[in-house]
Amino acid sequence: DQPASKWNSLPEFPGAARQGLFSARVGDELYLWGGFSYDEPYSYDDGWKLSRDPQGQWTWTALPALPWLLNSAAACSIGTTIYVVGGADYDGVTGFFTEADRHGKHKRLGAKLLIFDTKHPESGWIECPECPGTARFVHAVQAVGGRLFVLGGATGDVVRDGTRYGYCTVVDNWMFDPVSNEWT
Repeated sequence: DQPASKWNSLPEFPGAARQGLFSARVGDELYLWGGFSYDEPYSYDDGWKLSRDPQGQWTWTALPALPWLLNSAAACSIGTTIYVVGGADYDGVTGFFTEADRHGKHKRLGAKLLIFDTKHPESGWIECPECPGTARFVHAVQAVGGRLFVLGGATGDVVRDGTRYGYCTVVDNWMFDPVSNEWT
């Protein structure tokens, strides 16, 4: 029994080796951003698109960078718009940060919501209302019926009243409606 098609090699990824990237598909194109590694700079903000050129060859194209370093976020698309929810920063020593980035500059990093219009990439990233729930990474997001559903995950580097708890499981789930621009 022969499969209808077989695996094909793709061109080598042009960015630094990493894990924890997040991606979304729009049409026949794959969009990827961020990630982390165990070497400096630890977290990444660069983005790449994998698509076929007019001759049918797979090619990588650089995309606008994220507004901050980010890994292990969740992404999905509605139409030609990509939504990126949550994520973490990583410093190579302490671990993953969701309450703020490792420098404390981007508060509630793991609750942020960004959109990217693939029809107008020159517009860059647009920040939307953040998720009112727990800041998170390694979670799921999916678009259903024109709304985003954000489920589970973990929260990183939790410190409450001077006590460090490390990572905790996230149990709150949320829905975002892009039309009303509201979370429930």
